[in-house]
Amino acid sequence: MEKQYPLVTEMIHELREMVDYYSHDTNRRATSHGTCSYETENGAKCAIGRMLSGEDLTRLESRGMLDDTGLSDIWDIIETPRVKNLPRRFLEDLQDLHDSDLHWDGNGISERGKDRMELIRTRIETGYYA
Repeated sequence: MEKQYPLVTEMIHELREMVDYYSHDTNRRATSHGTCSYETENGAKCAIGRMLSGEDLTRLESRGMLDDTGLSDIWDIIETPRVKNLPRRFLEDLQDLHDSDLHWDGNGISERGKDRMELIRTRIETGYYA
């Protein structure tokens, strides 16, 4: 049996949970005209936005950073353990899967999205994010 590095189970869970959530209703994705928001006015959230605490979302809103702001720009501001404990490269890949319209269609995750999801899963299992 392969030795697992820390957080493999958590990353696999976050990946599956995110895909299931948006596949159920792609209108939940917080994207508009090629940009992403951690949280929109109607309450939709992006992959990372769903993981952030209310306090972190309020902090980002007060700084005008809810829309189209990269993870690297908010990393030192956010405090949510669910996010901070995961590798940044993994979170960036998760967010990329969420953001691209090519990864989603009327039935949920597209074939291209499934390929991207499989790449992320392989990266998790091979230690890419370690």
